[in-house]
Amino acid sequence: MLHMGLDLFHFLPVHPDNTSYSDIVEKDWLNAHPECAAALLGWLEAYEGNYRLHYRVLGHQRKGMNASFCKDFQDGYHFKLEVVESAYAYLKADHISPLDRLQENFRSHFINNFIPGQSIFCVSF
Repeated sequence: MLHMGLDLFHFLPVHPDNTSYSDIVEKDWLNAHPECAAALLGWLEAYEGNYRLHYRVLGHQRKGMNASFCKDFQDGYHFKLEVVESAYAYLKADHISPLDRLQENFRSHFINNFIPGQSIFCVSF
């Protein structure tokens, strides 16, 4: 079953400024995902008992993935280019975008501009 709210993001953590967005990262979630905590070290700021992450959006895609994607990928943050590259195989045309457009967008906004050690691939269901 494909979840109706699937969004993919490519975030680049930044120090707060007037062009950045922010998201709350819950302390309990961070404690349960030590690999994320290590990758985000230095970018998180304490905020009301949790943390705030400031970022710029380098890529966004709404839906456009096949049903297996939701079974094979975890909701949350991913930090390795190999994970992003493997997601490319799940692209699926829909009534809005043909496959070649999805592939071009994904290569341009998720793979080609991915910065190892800095970029975050966010899967949100």
